[in-house]
Amino acid sequence: MKEKSPPNELAYQYGRTAQHPANQRKIAEIAYGNRKELGNQGGEDGWRFKGRGLLQITGRENYGKIQEQIDQQAPDSGFNVFTLAINEKGYTPYQAALTGMADWYKDKMYVKADETGKFSDDGIVENIIEILNPGTTELSKNKRKVWYRGGKEGKLSVAVENSTKVLFKVAECGKVDEPLSFSEGRAPWMETAIQEIINYGGKHEKAIDKRIREYHKAGGLSGSGSKIARCASFVSWCLENSTPKFESPHSASSSIFFNHSTLEPCEAFFGAIAVFSDCYSNGKMKGSGHVTLVYGRLLDKNTYIGLGGNQGNMITLSPNYKFDGSTFYSYTEKGVKIYKKLRGFFKPKGYVIKEEDKLNKNDEYATINEANKKLNQKTQDTSKGESSR
Repeated sequence: MKEKSPPNELAYQYGRTAQHPANQRKIAEIAYGNRKELGNQGGEDGWRFKGRGLLQITGRENYGKIQEQIDQQAPDSGFNVFTLAINEKGYTPYQAALTGMADWYKDKMYVKADETGKFSDDGIVENIIEILNPGTTELSKNKRKVWYRGGKEGKLSVAVENSTKVLFKVAECGKVDEPLSFSEGRAPWMETAIQEIINYGGKHEKAIDKRIREYHKAGGLSGSGSKIARCASFVSWCLENSTPKFESPHSASSSIFFNHSTLEPCEAFFGAIAVFSDCYSNGKMKGSGHVTLVYGRLLDKNTYIGLGGNQGNMITLSPNYKFDGSTFYSYTEKGVKIYKKLRGFFKPKGYVIKEEDKLNKNDEYATINEANKKLNQKTQDTSKGESSR
């Protein structure tokens, strides 16, 4: 039997030695340029949208999803993955970390990561791999487990002190009790609203102007920023960006929420949309108002807590909203005291209030400080009023 001839020595060297470099650009264009599942459109897409960042995002479509998360989670970063791709630039360590963060949020990997301690180390790695790359082979999975916890797999040997788990000090990472579990399975738009207050809560409106412009798009005021009241835009945005999505009044005006076709009246529950009108001390309506989301009950003031996008010029939990129909002081405008009065509770039309949506003992807080602590927020001073302009 004739022996197989060895590969041509010169051909074998291409792509393997400095003297015979491969044409990496052309290889990427051929291999990935027309990969429709990656959203690539042929031509240079295979090279431009190659693997980048800590988690090696690949493909035009994935780049778009990553940019969407960067715009949501780090709106002030000034980082655009498409600009660098088109200009064929590499990432700085900061930018690489941003894309990793965005991927973490895009596929909600943090939910599985928060289960550290509930499952074995191998179980956590399995859960993350299932999200990140479900096509991973068993051999590769086993190696990743070794890198995470230490140990041996074939020729691979990783000392525990050199494992990812130890080097990244996983055991020392700050944890909260049942993170966000109080919203799981309840009014879906509240999970969206809660994530917004975690990311942007307590920051003055000017500092999050770029984010506010996103809210106003849902309020029908594209191009508007922090100078325009956005309580209604914020609620509209939360409804339109929840999972599943809900139709909203798509308005920046609180008064539109009274009789809009996308909403219907209801009783108070976790996530109910509370609509208020501004008025003067004599009860005469002023023409302006406010929209906030019911977050819980405040026992020391016998009021509900409102999670709003424009309370004291920021996203906060407010302790000041009375839900019994009585008027209460809100803020002072040009020396005149302005009051508020509840006009009603509303929910997305057709949404069925489930048993778990109803307010329960877990939604009761002794003080506003206790409620804010759960979301890692600083309590704002509202003793002199709280503008919702």
